[in-house]
Amino acid sequence: VAADPWPEIARVVRAHRCESLLLGLSNLAEPGLERRLEGLMDRVACDVAILRAPRGWLLRNVARVLVPLGGRGGHDELRARLLASIHRLGARNITLLRVLPSTATARETQRATSELRRSARDEVPGGAGVVVVADDDAAAIVVEHAAETDLVILGLRRVGQRRRIFGDLALRVARETQSGIIMIT
Repeated sequence: VAADPWPEIARVVRAHRCESLLLGLSNLAEPGLERRLEGLMDRVACDVAILRAPRGWLLRNVARVLVPLGGRGGHDELRARLLASIHRLGARNITLLRVLPSTATARETQRATSELRRSARDEVPGGAGVVVVADDDAAAIVVEHAAETDLVILGLRRVGQRRRIFGDLALRVARETQSGIIMIT
């Protein structure tokens, strides 16, 4: 019991030397929440996953999963563990999505497709579909594809070694979608 839960969560994570922290939130668009979450993520030295689950949403009922990848890496291991856990629940349709700038060449698109296929082989048991789209509004493309899924898995941005932040894309997807979301650091 604490007057302010955020420092208490960080204290418990440190005291128990947790390797992972899962936060369940019903509204990721709540004013001030982004700042409090970023502060918490800065105070803990473990993987953090943030789950937004709509009313009645159950992980075991998830059939379609969207995983947008920005190509920067850093989430591979945690994302692979999460996708393997989801796969163990039964057959899932998992799609890896990469959005390139509208000026992307055919060679860049081909390279991005090859990278996604490699990630699918490495991270998703049984493989995954890959989609590469050239468009200057990456968030709009992710929101559009998320409308057809039950779960979106987003990696949060890292600034330096320890600083983890919500980017504009993650916040927009959280505001404009209804599916479940798991954000990972």
